[in-house]
Amino acid sequence: MKYKKILSVAFVLLIAGLVCMLAASMLVGFNWEKLNSEEFTEYSRTFDGKYNEIEIIDANVKVELIPTDDKMKLVYYESDDTKYTISDEGSKLYIKKNERIKFFWFSFDIFSPDKLTLYIPADYVGDIKVSNSNGSINAEGFDFAEADLGTINARINVIGCSFGKLKLSSMNGGITMNSCNADKADISTTNSSIDIENVTITSGALDISNLNGTIRITNTNANSLTAKTSNASVILNNVNIIDYVEAKSSNGNINIDTLIAKKLFAKTSNSKVLVNAVDCLEVELKSSNGSISGTLVGRMENYSIKSSTSNGSTNLPNGTTSGSRKLITSTSNADIDIYFDNTDGCF
Repeated sequence: MKYKKILSVAFVLLIAGLVCMLAASMLVGFNWEKLNSEEFTEYSRTFDGKYNEIEIIDANVKVELIPTDDKMKLVYYESDDTKYTISDEGSKLYIKKNERIKFFWFSFDIFSPDKLTLYIPADYVGDIKVSNSNGSINAEGFDFAEADLGTINARINVIGCSFGKLKLSSMNGGITMNSCNADKADISTTNSSIDIENVTITSGALDISNLNGTIRITNTNANSLTAKTSNASVILNNVNIIDYVEAKSSNGNINIDTLIAKKLFAKTSNSKVLVNAVDCLEVELKSSNGSISGTLVGRMENYSIKSSTSNGSTNLPNGTTSGSRKLITSTSNADIDIYFDNTDGCF
């Protein structure tokens, strides 16, 4: 009886809401655009100052960073309910959206402008920070001393840029970094993919973390590399690392094709570890409920080997100590099949 009363109340509220929507639609002749009370006007502003820091705080629009041979210029849209605070005092350019809180949570504001564009002189070498939500961030062809680009529910695309220190972060949005270099980089997202291609990290670490999304790293060089995800794969292809590589997942494959590094640690669970043309002084491959297979650079006698599995077989000896290289493999409920290409390799 109690549940019937609750369902009755819910049904009445639903009908009342539909009646209100119908009445509002009839008042505007079923032209939903008229329900959007905001009328946006485009503005542009040029800046003459010399800046070493830029900060943008925005929401519900994509932020475009575009290089120019002219002066710094901002193109943006305002309405009665949406205004920007713009400050260019001293050496910092500050841009922040201010939106008036509306009484109705539901909005028909599907006709509003969807972009803020900042044209930045190509010779700008200062810092930049962008904080966005429900809108992507796109940057191409810059040389920033330090960059911190973050959004929620949208993508980040960075192409052909140079950085000192770089941070890219999203939630529920993919990240693409292509043809870039940086001193160090920290990249993270959730529920979407991270794609790194043709990237060089000159002196520091490349740290990548994900949750429920694939990590793909191709044609990349760094001092060290950490790539961690869950419920998805880590894929490395043609990667050259001076020191160590750590690739971890759970419920997702680790797939490594052509890697040079001093150390490799690859671990997953309930999935496979697959390697090809891996050239490392130390290799540790671990899984549970997943097979380990592939080819390493060198000869078997070059490696001191420890290999173990339960409820499966291994083609490797266990406990050899003759080689200068080190190989550890372990899994459960699956097989280990590792072969060697009998070449000299880099070490």
